[in-house]
This record gives sequence, C-alpha cells and structure tokens, in this order.
Amino acid sequence: MASATITGPPTPQWRPPRRTGGSGGGGTVGPPGPAGPAGPGVPTGGTTGQVLEKTSSADYATAWADPPVSQGLSGTWNYKATGGMTDPGTGNLAPDVVGAPTLDRFSTFTIGGTDARNLFLTTQVGDVLVLQQKSDATKWAKQQVRAPVVDHGTWFEVPVTTLAGGTGGALANNADVVVDFNRTGTAAGAGGAVIGPTPPASPAVGALWWRSDPDGRLFVWYDDGSSQQWVPATPTGVPALGYRHVQASAATTWSITHGLSFRPNVAAIDSTGREIWPGAVDYPDAVTVQLTFSAAVGGEAYLS
Repeated sequence: MASATITGPPTPQWRPPRRTGGSGGGGTVGPPGPAGPAGPGVPTGGTTGQVLEKTSSADYATAWADPPVSQGLSGTWNYKATGGMTDPGTGNLAPDVVGAPTLDRFSTFTIGGTDARNLFLTTQVGDVLVLQQKSDATKWAKQQVRAPVVDHGTWFEVPVTTLAGGTGGALANNADVVVDFNRTGTAAGAGGAVIGPTPPASPAVGALWWRSDPDGRLFVWYDDGSSQQWVPATPTGVPALGYRHVQASAATTWSITHGLSFRPNVAAIDSTGREIWPGAVDYPDAVTVQLTFSAAVGGEAYLS
C-alpha cells in the first residue's frame, strides 16, 4: 500500500503581546541632595580690556593681565616737534633733534591709552619703524633701530637711523602718527648675520653678528659649556690690541662688547672731549666690559 502525505494548517507562531498602555506610574520624588563645593570661579578684579592669564601650571591658577602686544603692532602717538632727552608726555612721540633725529622718544602709552611696554621691550637692533602721519600720506619716515632700546619707565628711548622719508617733508607738530614696528634683521643664526654697531639681544648659540662700526669684525655667539659670549668668528694670528667704543646716546651704564683676547684697561671721555671716570668697571665675561656712571652721559671709551 502506497504511503500518503497528510497535510494540515500550519502551526501558529507565538508572539509576545504588544504593549499598548501608557507609561507606568511614577514613584515618589526624593529630597534634594546636599550642595556641592564652590567651584574656583573667575578671579575678582581686572579692568576693561584685560584677559585671564595662567600664572603657573597648576589647575585654575589664573589672574587678570593686560593682553600681550604682538610683533608687527601699529600704534598711534601724537607727534611733538620738540627736541630733547626728556619724557615726551603721555601718548606722545618726539625726536631728540627735530629734522635730524638720532633717537625717538615714545610714551609708554599710545594716544588711545594702550600700554605698549611689551612692544618696546621686544624691539631689537635691526628692526624697522615706519612713521606715517594720518592726515597726510606724503609725510612719513622709515627708520631702523641702531642700538638697544632704553626703558625710562614712563617713556622709551629708541635709537634710530633714518632710512627714507616722504615727499611731503617732516612730520607735522601735533599730528597723530601711526607707527608700524617691523621685525627685520633679527634672525641671528637662521641663515644670516645681524649687521650693526651693537649686538642683537637674546641670540641663539651659533648666531652671527657683523659689527659694522668701528672695525667691521664678525662674531659668533659661542657656548663653551659653562658660559655664553660673543667671540671673534675669524680670529687672526695677530690679536687686536685695542678697541674704540662710541656711546651715541647718554646712559648711566655703557655695555661694551670689545672682542679682545684680554681684559682691557679703559679710558673714557664725554661728548665734549673731557675725560670722565666711571664709578665702577665690571667685566661680565671675557669679551665685555661695563662702565657705570653716576649720571647719564654720552661719549667714547678707549680700551687697551
């Protein structure tokens, strides 16, 4: 007898019932927890325009501070056509000699009240200043910093050499002048030598400085393992026996990098040719001598 296949309805699949009701009932809300400790917050104080600045690597170590003045800043000062060697007044700029400046006198503050101290403290020999009168595009001056900037507290002394000027002539008295500070010629040790009568500030090891006045000698910033100093980059068989230093701007301290192979004796005269005597003579390193006077004075020093 042949077998037969019996078929029937398929077995139904079991599925869980779909929930169609609303949300379940809520429990009773518990009491609020205790208040957490107070956070560090923002320091009190500060003035308009200030920013928060880290004071150490510790967490939350901050304080209010003036924003840093960046390189390449253009500031505005009021130009005073008045010569001299005194504070030019808040917000002002003035030369030492009208028409033939050897240095500019800058107020620490611009006419807008911005503190430009950081800008002047980072200005170095070789930097270029462009002074542009706001009211007349033909009145401008291009100058190069020739010696280290001197901080007088409320004003800064910037020794300069004038490179070029506008066709409109000198800057006008009481005119607002925009001054652009350009960093040039300060990349010592980065493919070139700094050229000037005074060495660049904060040089890197291996930096080169060609002393354009008075002798045209090349120096390198050398690290002997225990100290760093400028040493002659091309020593000759016959060492130099003397050195003449010109102090163009009056100062109480003359710092002289001589490059001689010995600690020299020093004689000094003021700008009138009269011999003067420093209160102290110090030798910070093998190629530098420092003269300290009781009052600011300019002149020359002879080392032998």
